[in-house]
Amino acid sequence: MRRNYLQNSTGWLFIILLVLILMISSTIYVSADAEVNSDQQIEAGEIAISKTAVPVSLDQDNREYTITLSAAGSKVISQEPLDVVLVLDTSESMGSQIGDTSETRLDAVKIAAKAFANSVLTDNSNSSVTVVKYAGDKKGRTYEDDKWISFDDPFNDASAVLSFSNDLDEINSCLDDLVAENGTNIEAGLYQARQELDGSDPDMQKVVVLISDGQPTLAYSTAYVSIESIWREDLLIYETVYEETYGITVGEGDNYDSEYRDKAVNEARLIRDGFDAKIFTVGISDPDSYDDVMYDVLNPSGDDRYHERYFEVTDTDSLNSAFASISGYINAAAENAVIVDVIGRDFELVEGTAPGAEIVGETLRWDLGVIGG
Repeated sequence: MRRNYLQNSTGWLFIILLVLILMISSTIYVSADAEVNSDQQIEAGEIAISKTAVPVSLDQDNREYTITLSAAGSKVISQEPLDVVLVLDTSESMGSQIGDTSETRLDAVKIAAKAFANSVLTDNSNSSVTVVKYAGDKKGRTYEDDKWISFDDPFNDASAVLSFSNDLDEINSCLDDLVAENGTNIEAGLYQARQELDGSDPDMQKVVVLISDGQPTLAYSTAYVSIESIWREDLLIYETVYEETYGITVGEGDNYDSEYRDKAVNEARLIRDGFDAKIFTVGISDPDSYDDVMYDVLNPSGDDRYHERYFEVTDTDSLNSAFASISGYINAAAENAVIVDVIGRDFELVEGTAPGAEIVGETLRWDLGVIGG
């Protein structure tokens, strides 16, 4: 934000009014005399706010200043333990490189997930983590004994690689064993997450973190479908029935269908509503070609919205940052945070410096949302 100071005086004065509207249960610390920085010690649950002014140049005739408004918080160390489900895409594309490195997307996820699990268990040793892997494979059918027999078993495109655990070594070992193969059945991952939560302690707060790097190309069938037909042998007519079993994988594995998107979103909403769960989604994409369909599945709007936050990542740094942010949001210092600052008419908000901020008249409103760690 810049202001051309028009008075003849060589000095300057700023009158600051900061209003913080928060929904929290912890102490708030507000400071407007020093810049918030990474070295500042902020107690758990506290929030520090500052406003500074720095001349754009040392020329005394220049009355232009850069105004920095900062807010920082330290996450609350929760006394309530968590059940965290990591729902990880292990489809074939996760074996491709992430960003400009030789590291695969899946390997990068493993590293970030380990750090995240460590953070969860450090915050509360009574918390627990489970890992669900999902991919997808339509295995086909054969005709035997006057009926169609599927090679596939119901609901087998995802599985929990361990039960809820607070043993970090066990969690890390299970993550190390993940491999990338087959198609993408996001519905399967969320369906399996729901099964794991169904057997968990109902008094634990539920958190689900969903990772994907592509659009859903497979789904589960949701109804029995019977098709009657006849065939002839020695002038005898036989009736055959094709029956698609509930939960059998449908789709070719390389083509998107909007129905697959709707099925995945519906599963997520069942998790949110059934367990009062916080759901976070992370989409891994190429820097130059973002998958709009994946975005629509992981970041739906309106009545289809099911998630707390969505993160778009393209490299290891942004992936690690996403997991760190989720850790902060789980035990956030503040939710629904809004800073309102009274400013002069000559201020200009520099585009891109404060997402969620806008100036109306002589008021700056900055919708920060969640202030995490």
